[in-house]
Order: sequence, then structure tokens, then C-alpha cells
Amino acid sequence: MSYIRIKSIKSGKGKMYSYAYLVKSVWYKRKYGKRGAGPRQKVIAYIGRVMGLEGFIVKRIFERDGYQCQTEDCYMQIDLTIDHIIPILKGGTNDDDNLQTLCKRCNHKKGTSLHWKTKPRITLLENI
Repeated sequence: MSYIRIKSIKSGKGKMYSYAYLVKSVWYKRKYGKRGAGPRQKVIAYIGRVMGLEGFIVKRIFERDGYQCQTEDCYMQIDLTIDHIIPILKGGTNDDDNLQTLCKRCNHKKGTSLHWKTKPRITLLENI
């Protein structure tokens, strides 16, 4: 069984980095001079790195967007980043409604543009 693991690291300069990995549980046998036998996590794939946001926010946004780039014609599931729809420099916030998942390539192309084609976001209606 595989699942997503988010690891948050604070740098010496005080910046927060969150790394996302796809991992699976594996059973290791005991080898001479090595750690004992038992379950371990094996990294299957590197998903992406996000700077400046806490790990739980990153995980929530990745899960909401299905671990996939939200650009209209892009379906990348690796090298993902969290992007501000309205950039901080233009008055945007770190609210969930202003964050989206983009791959590095699309995020670089978008830059600080406000007019970017993204997939329609499906919201669940409550109390119907």
C-alpha cells in the first residue's frame, strides 16, 4: 500500500520547506551490522517541494487538487508546487481558496499573471 508523506524542514535562516513523497511500507530483513528487521518506508517517487507553507496546508491543497497540476491541458503528477492564484505581491493571501497545485513548468510559465487557464474546481454542496 502506498501513500503520500509530507516532511517539513525549517532551514537555518528560518524558512519553511515542505517536501512531498509517495512512499510504501516494506519489510526489511536483518543484515549483519545493520538495523533490525521490521517495516520501513520506501520512497517510490518525489512529488514536489513547497517553500513557505506548513506541511499540513501543503497536504490539504495537494489532496484537494488530486496530486495533479491544475493547468487546463497539463496532467503532471510529479515536480508539483503550490501556487498563489493572486500573487502575494498583488494582494493575495495564503487562504486555501487562493492556493492551487501546479507543476514547476506551468508555475514558471504563469509567473505573476492573473489570467491563467485552470481546470474547473468541483465543490461539494452540503445540505441538499
